[in-house]
Amino acid sequence: MKKMKKRFSERLKRNSKYIVKYILELVIVAFGVFLGIYIGERNNQQKTDTNTKNAIFQIVSELSQNANKLEYAIGYHERIAIELDSVTGLLEQTDYNSIYFNNKKFNHNDLPSWVGVGTVRLSKTIYESAKIGGVFQELNISTINLIASIYEYQDTYEEFSKSTINKMLEMDSKTKTSDVIQLLNRLSKYDIVSIEKGLLNKIKSNVGELKKSIDDMSFKK
Repeated sequence: MKKMKKRFSERLKRNSKYIVKYILELVIVAFGVFLGIYIGERNNQQKTDTNTKNAIFQIVSELSQNANKLEYAIGYHERIAIELDSVTGLLEQTDYNSIYFNNKKFNHNDLPSWVGVGTVRLSKTIYESAKIGGVFQELNISTINLIASIYEYQDTYEEFSKSTINKMLEMDSKTKTSDVIQLLNRLSKYDIVSIEKGLLNKIKSNVGELKKSIDDMSFKK
């Protein structure tokens, strides 16, 4: 009886060793699989983060170029405003009411700096590419708003620009001098140049925030 108990005990010990060894091997394999998946996902996330950072860098670059264009346009429109004031200050009320193409005292083409309406075409190629490429899916809502709000502002500027250009093209034999002066004031003093200045300030402010988000990786969801 004692021998049987001893044999059973020895067999149990051997079986226990096999079981422990099997469990250890299973744990090692499972850990290896988990580690492989973890490293793969981490590498994919790092690659995604790098691509997202590059996309934001490109958007910042595009916006910075747009800011340069706006600065040029603002300077041009401010010069036109000064020159317009110097000319209109010499006009009488009858001149304002006269047909523009018959007016000998005022012609906008005679303004020294005049080379056209002077509104600029702002780029949004990188922005549209980023949307199509799914970049915005990797950004948090705050970063998306920083970017999208600028381009929405740009769209408003383009609409006003097109409206002004169309009105210039619509001038005919019935157009009064006052209509043309009002249009030029809208361009160089009020609507257009105000939008240009507002948009320029927004670009500078939001670009600063975007650069900060790149540095601290706060653009991520």
